[in-house]
Amino acid sequence: MQESPFFLTVRGLSEQLSSGAISSVELTQAYLDRADELDVPPFELPNEPRSDHEGKLATMVTIAREQALEAAEQADREFAAGQRRSILHGIPYGVKDLLDTTGIRTTWGSRIFMDRVPDRNATVIEKLQDSGAVLMAKMSLGEFAGGNTSTALNPWKLDRTSFGSSSGTVAAAVAGLIGFGIGTETGGSIVFPASAVGASGLRPTFGRVSRFGCMALSWSL
Repeated sequence: MQESPFFLTVRGLSEQLSSGAISSVELTQAYLDRADELDVPPFELPNEPRSDHEGKLATMVTIAREQALEAAEQADREFAAGQRRSILHGIPYGVKDLLDTTGIRTTWGSRIFMDRVPDRNATVIEKLQDSGAVLMAKMSLGEFAGGNTSTALNPWKLDRTSFGSSSGTVAAAVAGLIGFGIGTETGGSIVFPASAVGASGLRPTFGRVSRFGCMALSWSL
């Protein structure tokens, strides 16, 4: 790779992939290496910020290395065959850890469900899989999406809050740990952390995106 991909836009990453300047495997491995260096915390699945983070950002609950590299290899085969599914094709992403992912644990941010491995995908994950996007990580959140913040630290200043239950997703995006990320919002869980860390966070109109396979903080909100 001629330049760092970590702070390119989705469109920029897509252009690099479709032109053959980088492969999806190269891009995914680069993100995985960066996550190993900057993100993996020295503790197991807490749900609040901690002082013993040792400089790690702690935005990820689970890194799906094998699945991500397998999906990236498939994306590269499709690119080679002239099959580009979408602008997201081949781009590694992270998703808040309350959306079900087949064969990858989904904890809802709680130790109670730290070993829960779904046998289905949430509709959002299915749509992203169909688009060719590469699921790389499940992102930290407030326990059951009910807390003000997750373990995720503010990438700009580690003693500042990332503020909001989707903070793992948005902090990782700002830190260049994922190409893009998916959060959820009931009452500010996307827009609050986005404002805290300088990310672009979009809250879609209620009902526009299917919540099948997604733990809901409240079914009526």
